[in-house]
Amino acid sequence: DLCDPTHKVKMPGVLNCIKWLLAGHGKGGDGDDGKSFFRNLRDNCRVSTVVVPHEVSSDWLDINMWATMKGGRKATEMLEQRLEQYYDRNRAKEVVPVRPAGWTTARWEEQLTMWTDASGATVIAWPPNWRDEASGGVKEIWVFADDRAGKGYARAYACKQIKELLQNLPREVDEPAEAEAGASSSTAAAAAAAARCPAVRALA
Repeated sequence: DLCDPTHKVKMPGVLNCIKWLLAGHGKGGDGDDGKSFFRNLRDNCRVSTVVVPHEVSSDWLDINMWATMKGGRKATEMLEQRLEQYYDRNRAKEVVPVRPAGWTTARWEEQLTMWTDASGATVIAWPPNWRDEASGGVKEIWVFADDRAGKGYARAYACKQIKELLQNLPREVDEPAEAEAGASSSTAAAAAAAARCPAVRALA
């Protein structure tokens, strides 16, 4: 029987990220290709097997490795550094300043899909385990679009829509008195956000 992976590295479910990770940097990078990177990773980190997903099946994917504990930690660092290089070129992010009141997992998933459909960029939530209650929910919104013609506009448009909505959402409060005092202003702010942001009118 196959044993479970000894190490896992999370990567966003973005097809271009998968292709970039496997194929290499190309122009503007350090010139290595995917085959040489993973060959070095196996040889230098004593990784017996590394499995990179080849298709997008969810918003976050696992890179699975089988290695010694020491080698696996080193390989994890190498993979995370390689992913950071992709992020530097192709990712924008918006911080979620407060936890929106009443936003369930289903509501977030629907809104993320609407942002993606409206902009043409790929929009996902971070951290990878944001659906788990213990994670504290969505902390950041990551927006991906490569640097080809038109994609930079798609990323900028998505970020503009995301920022406008997040700045005007009612936040969760702990004290009933505070919630009651802010109810009317929060409702007005949400209505204003929906009016400015066509992508969220259906959810308002």
